[in-house]
Amino acid sequence: MENLRQKLISLFFVLLMVSSGVAYTATLL
Repeated sequence: MENLRQKLISLFFVLLMVSSGVAYTATLL
């Protein structure tokens, strides 16, 4: 169960990084 939570947390951080990167490029455009 702990392993699943770790995967969800890392997945959440990846999504956060991607969305912030998209928002950053959107502001540059």
